[in-house]
Amino acid sequence: MMSSQAVRDADRTRQALYTIARRLKTSIINKGLLLALILVVFESLLMAHYQGPTALAILRSTPPVALFTGVTANLLPLALPIMFLACFTAALSALCAGRFTSATSLIGASAVCGVCVQFFVDQTVRPPLWLMLLVVAISLVAGATTARWPDRLISESGSTVLEPIVATLMVALVLGQASSNPELRKAVSTPFLPPERVSITTGQTTTAYVLDSTSEWTTLLIEPTRRIEIVRTKDVTRRQVCSVLGSGIVDPAWAVADTGTPPPACAK
Repeated sequence: MMSSQAVRDADRTRQALYTIARRLKTSIINKGLLLALILVVFESLLMAHYQGPTALAILRSTPPVALFTGVTANLLPLALPIMFLACFTAALSALCAGRFTSATSLIGASAVCGVCVQFFVDQTVRPPLWLMLLVVAISLVAGATTARWPDRLISESGSTVLEPIVATLMVALVLGQASSNPELRKAVSTPFLPPERVSITTGQTTTAYVLDSTSEWTTLLIEPTRRIEIVRTKDVTRRQVCSVLGSGIVDPAWAVADTGTPPPACAK
């Protein structure tokens, strides 16, 4: 029989473990991992042209570090402007609600995102200036409205009623503009691996992305159909890096180094 002290200790241990598990369930780390998983699956489907088996082959063949790095690089042109606008609009909302410490932090975050846009996002895929000004104008109107009627539009927790409405409208505007930009669509859906001209012993030469290569087999993602093809490695006679539309050199507004010249175009 367990003593009463041992029973109390076991109950406290069980309660502590339950508390840890409950907090982990809603922790920011778990939410971040879930968001990362969703983005990886979403980007894999884009690269596969919505072909489920091809997307699964990309996920299976690509090492985790390369997969997350490539997905992050592909989604930067879309994610950074959204993060910049989100932080900026949230900062205005915090100012109107009197949360000056939060507003300062959000302004700093928006400045960092804005600088990253200038350094890492190609000029042809950035949101146009009119869209940025439109979102800022909407945020200012929402902020002025909140300041005019704070009793009605500021909740007990300090958040503003209009903040989720403005955020939803902002994301809809950015995604709508992004969907109408063919160069951005191409950049987001282009595989993060370098395209290559692959020649095999049968005399066939094709443009493909090499997903995996071992001593026995080489897995290819064919461009532009994005179908999977597996060939014997010994049958591959030549591989030459080339460039397709959307895989060229990035030309940011503030380039810190010479971007160089892209590889030769992949012959059709």
